[in-house]
Amino acid sequence: MAGGVIASSLTQVTSGTSAAFLESEIGPWGATWLNGKARKWTYWEHTAFWAGLFLAALSFPAGKACYREAVPTPWCTAMLADTAPPKAEK
Repeated sequence: MAGGVIASSLTQVTSGTSAAFLESEIGPWGATWLNGKARKWTYWEHTAFWAGLFLAALSFPAGKACYREAVPTPWCTAMLADTAPPKAEK
């Protein structure tokens, strides 16, 4: 959401400098209660990006552990159930 607020607000900037933009008040959908300085929105956007990248990177070793060791956690059990071959009918 923060990236969208920044990108959509950039198209409406009339100041001409990035320093002036970062000090301007921006927010989504005209909701004044969500308005804040653009600099604060960039902090939220950067934090969300790095948190998402970190969690995505964590998903690779976690997924490999489930397949390699068949870890009996609810998350691994659900993931392995989705890939199990269908049971033969008797």
